[in-house]
Amino acid sequence: MTEINTILYATDLGKHTRPAFRMAVSLAKQMNAKIHFLYVIEPINPNSASIINSYIAEGTIEEIYQRSIDDLHIKVKERIDKFCLEELEGAEFPGGKPVADIIEGSPPLLL
Repeated sequence: MTEINTILYATDLGKHTRPAFRMAVSLAKQMNAKIHFLYVIEPINPNSASIINSYIAEGTIEEIYQRSIDDLHIKVKERIDKFCLEELEGAEFPGGKPVADIIEGSPPLLL
């Protein structure tokens, strides 16, 4: 059997995704693998950015965007912690706590 060291778990953070994450954790336990948690945010299209920039001060859009990314990191961490508490009864994840990344791109194209 092929050795699996890392499992990529891509999510949209919907409430319906817990069974898929449960499956990833189960597989990680079996393989003693790490989990890489990935959330992809679509970039704002140029037309929308142009319209928004005409209404708000320059640099504000970047601040709002960064705040949104920071909020998403908090939400992902809370999800992982809640899953750990409820599903693993406080036990550690196999291979350590998941690495969580939030990147910009088109989800269908990146996966």
